[in-house]
Amino acid sequence: MNQLVAKDDTIHYEIIGKGKAIVFVGGLGSFSESWEAQTSFFANKNKVLLFDPPGLGRSKKINGQLSIDDYAQSLSFLLKELAIGKVNYVGVSFGGAIGFTFALNYPKQIESLTIINMDTSFNKKIYQKYKLGLILGVNILSEIIGRKLFSGQNKEAQRKWIKLYKRNDKKDLLHGLEALKNWDVTNKVSRIQCPALVIASDKDMPSPEIKQCHLNGISNLKFNVLKHAPHFVHSEKSKEVNQIIDNFINSNSY
Repeated sequence: MNQLVAKDDTIHYEIIGKGKAIVFVGGLGSFSESWEAQTSFFANKNKVLLFDPPGLGRSKKINGQLSIDDYAQSLSFLLKELAIGKVNYVGVSFGGAIGFTFALNYPKQIESLTIINMDTSFNKKIYQKYKLGLILGVNILSEIIGRKLFSGQNKEAQRKWIKLYKRNDKKDLLHGLEALKNWDVTNKVSRIQCPALVIASDKDMPSPEIKQCHLNGISNLKFNVLKHAPHFVHSEKSKEVNQIIDNFINSNSY
């Protein structure tokens, strides 16, 4: 287990393979194991960095509420400590919010940006539903979210995600949720300088059309819609998603 202490936060990370650096950051409550299908695919020819933001996954938050900017800063700190110059960033959902922010705040540390099923702001209705769900407890919430964010095409991936989610601390999930509450980069994304790929599932909310409308300001953008796909499409349609990401990263390699 690799850990690094940044300020008051203990960051968990894993490095597998050698080559171009690709960092994967999961959704709220996800663990680095949720990228298992991507790790086995990309680590053969790349340096895969799995990053659990402070307070989430195996990282432990020691002190206070963090913002999305703070999560992005912790990744910047980690990359400097590991002497990794630029990374190809891949983030889903909550990890997508961190990705947008990381690309805006640390343009010299990012080679390309891939966002999976995340808008440029967080839906207030989803915030309220998630917060109410936490009242029921992590165990019950894991089953509810697991049914909604997976379509059932890959029951093994769904089962593993639910099992890992139950290991979360309710307080840490709430901190992550509060960080998303007022996060909004809709009017800033035009400043993103690196090549960007957005993968949007047709079964996800908001719709791909709304997401694409919010991203029109990004000059070097590829937008890919996957049909009959759930929120956690990287788990259920991993082969298709991996190929899309691999083609994108390779097309932007210098």
